[in-house]
Amino acid sequence: MKKLHEQVRAHIEKVTEQYKAKANNNRTHLELQLGDFVWLYLRKERSPLRRKSKLMTRRCGLYKIVQRVGDNAYEIELPDDINIFSTFTVGDLTPYIEDDDEGHEYLRANPLQRGAG
Repeated sequence: MKKLHEQVRAHIEKVTEQYKAKANNNRTHLELQLGDFVWLYLRKERSPLRRKSKLMTRRCGLYKIVQRVGDNAYEIELPDDINIFSTFTVGDLTPYIEDDDEGHEYLRANPLQRGAG
């Protein structure tokens, strides 16, 4: 009977690991540091006053990270006019990346500029 229990336990652990690997396959893993700036994705359920229409912008930002709250959540510094809780998961945050290319103001050709085309 003990041998049967060990086999069942081993099978359950194996299936659990397979499920865990499949479930975490598409999970967003993002490591942010304190003081980094992020864009905030506003969901309509979480902030209905800021997202009155589906045509309004969904990103809001730049906000500074104040504290790390677990593996998957961060607390950010919000202005006083936003009356929502300041802890967000990494699914709602997008890191801000500064553009270091100062000499490249025009990435696309200007159609009104002579010789572009």
